[in-house]
Amino acid sequence: MTLKHLAIAQALTALTFTSFACTRAELAYYMGTHAQAESVGTEPQEWGNGKALTAEQVNLFAYLAWPQTYTDIVGTFGYPEKRSTTTDYYKTPDGQWIAVFYNQENQATGYGYENP
Repeated sequence: MTLKHLAIAQALTALTFTSFACTRAELAYYMGTHAQAESVGTEPQEWGNGKALTAEQVNLFAYLAWPQTYTDIVGTFGYPEKRSTTTDYYKTPDGQWIAVFYNQENQATGYGYENP
């Protein structure tokens, strides 16, 4: 992860900590468990706060070195709008979906455009 990505992750974390309300994904994350497989079934479930990625965030996916940790993905892109046991779904500004794929070790192994 580059210094720019770390700065973005720190800024997003600071913004998250200053908000008064949090999503259930944020609550699980701060409690030390992101509950990827335990609380989410195979069908994508609503998870995020309804905000789409920015165009800059969408462009970052092309430059990531895979695999990535769950913490790095959330730190860089925020919480996904939807998720299943193996995939997180982020909405793009143009209404498409970026899917981030996870393995059994909870490492993000890649991404693609896919509807939830």
